[in-house]
Amino acid sequence: MEDKVKNSSDQREMGNQEIPTRQKGGLITIPFIIANEAFEVVASYGMTANIIFYLRRTIT
Repeated sequence: MEDKVKNSSDQREMGNQEIPTRQKGGLITIPFIIANEAFEVVASYGMTANIIFYLRRTIT
């Protein structure tokens, strides 16, 4: 198994071809972070309403 890993890295070096890398993070992730936080707030409000209805039903 070690030979397979070594051979694949040797092939990349022998070809002298750069492997393209993608930039991770940055400004493109900001909308996803904001949407995630907004959905988290909405979910917590929904959970609060559900727990209130549940407790009112079980207590009375």
